[in-house]
Amino acid sequence: MLWKQLRIQFIFFECAINLNPKYYQAYNRLGDCYYIKKHFDIAIGCYQTSIKIIKMYENEFKAQESISSVPPIPLSVYIGDNYIKLGICLIQIDEKSLGLFFIREGKSIIGSYFDNYDWYERINIKNINEVDKLSDKIF
Repeated sequence: MLWKQLRIQFIFFECAINLNPKYYQAYNRLGDCYYIKKHFDIAIGCYQTSIKIIKMYENEFKAQESISSVPPIPLSVYIGDNYIKLGICLIQIDEKSLGLFFIREGKSIIGSYFDNYDWYERINIKNINEVDKLSDKIF
């Protein structure tokens, strides 16, 4: 990814959060930006914040989804996605056991929902099922 594009994404997600502090997807994507920059501690904080917001406002988000004409992605999938990304960051900072715990927990929450989700390809994981292979490399 070009660094100029990444800088624009940082600005975009930070502005989105300033406009709507409950925008949990923006925290998730901001975490992705920090991951790419190898600022794993900050990325972890973004993923944790996203999870916290989802859990705090879950009823409000579900009420909003019920009036939407587009079928929503279940909130649990967003939580699982954050867990996996959190786990991968923890592995990057040598918190391997804890990282693997979060990856497995996230995988159990998501299941096959994001089998073709391309974020994991940035770190050489083709799909969520390859998370198990990652654990073999760790231990």
